[in-house]
Amino acid sequence: MKVLRWVLLVPELIIAFLSLYLVAAWLLPRIRVNSDDGLAKDGTAIYVLSNGVHTVFNAMCSTVTMLLADGGCPNGRESGIWGRGGAAYDAATNQIYVTTGNGQFRLDSTHHNWGDSVLALGLDGSGSGGGMPRDSYTPTNFQDLDNADIDLGSISLAIVRAPTGSSVAHIGVQGGKDAMLRIINLDDMSGQGGPGQVGGELQLIDAPAGAGGMREQPAAWVDTNGDGASWVFVASFNGVAGVKMELNGTQPSMNPVWQVGGAATSPILANGILYSFANCSGNTCIVARDPTTGDVLWNSDTVSQPHWQSPILVNGVIYAIDGNGSLWAFGLPRTDNIFNNGFDP
Repeated sequence: MKVLRWVLLVPELIIAFLSLYLVAAWLLPRIRVNSDDGLAKDGTAIYVLSNGVHTVFNAMCSTVTMLLADGGCPNGRESGIWGRGGAAYDAATNQIYVTTGNGQFRLDSTHHNWGDSVLALGLDGSGSGGGMPRDSYTPTNFQDLDNADIDLGSISLAIVRAPTGSSVAHIGVQGGKDAMLRIINLDDMSGQGGPGQVGGELQLIDAPAGAGGMREQPAAWVDTNGDGASWVFVASFNGVAGVKMELNGTQPSMNPVWQVGGAATSPILANGILYSFANCSGNTCIVARDPTTGDVLWNSDTVSQPHWQSPILVNGVIYAIDGNGSLWAFGLPRTDNIFNNGFDP
C-alpha cells in the first residue's frame, strides 16, 4: 500500500481542498444555497441563475422574490439551509429539494414561513406561485423541533431509488438532529396533494446508531452487483449503520441491517465500497467496509479524530483532512485483489 501524507502550512491550500468537498453538494451547475449565516438568519434563500435570469425563493417571507438582508423578513426568522448535502437533485422528478433548519413554520395571509421543512422547487428555483413551493414536507412536531433547536435541516434530503415493486415511484430519506429517519414520497410529499400541509411521511423510525446531528450526511447506494437493493448509510458520534430499503406490502420500508459503534462522519460510496472516518482499535482511521454487512475490508494508518471533515475519493485516491489539519492521501495498486474495484477511478 502506498501512503502519502502532507501537513498543510498554507491556509489557502486548506481552503482549496475543502472546496473539492463542497463540489459534491452542488448537484446542479450554478445553484447556490446560502449557509446559516448573514442574510441566511432571517430569510434564507434558494438562489438560482438560469439562462441569465436570477430566481429567488426565500424560506422566510417566500412571497418576496428578491434577496433579503439579515432581518429583512418582518414576520419570520432564521430557517437556515445549511445541511452538508446542500440542494439535492432528483433526475426522475426533475426537481431540487432543500431542507430548512429551525424557524417559524406558518402560512396565512401575512406569513409565508417554511421552517423545518423539505421544499421542492423547479430547476430554475421556481415554486408554484404565491410564495408556495412546488411541494413540501413538514413534520407534525415542527414547533417542538423549533423550540428545542432540533433542526430538521441539519441534514439534507437523500434521494433513494425505490425498491422494486414499490407503489411509490420516487422517494427520499430525511434525517435531522432528532435522530429520526423519514421516508418521503417525492411525488406527494405530505400525502395531501400539495404544499403547505404537515405530516405524511411514509415511514418514521429511530435512526440506527443514534444517527442524528449536524455533520453526518447519509449516503445512498444501489447494489447493482448483488440483489439490486437500495441502501442508505447513516453515521453519528455513536457509529455507522447500513439501512436496506425493502417493502411493507407495496410501500417502501427501511430495514436497519447492520451497525457498528464508534464516532463516524459522513460516509461515502465508491465502486461498491463504503468509506468513512471511524473507530479502529480505540483510535481513528479511514475505514473501508462491505456496504451489505459492515465488515471491515481495510483501514488506514491512525489519524487525528476529525471535527466535521469527511473523506472524498478522486481518481482512485482517498483524501481526508484530520483534526490536526493534516491532509492524508491513501491509494492502493490496481493489482490488489481486494481493493482494485473499490479504488479504481
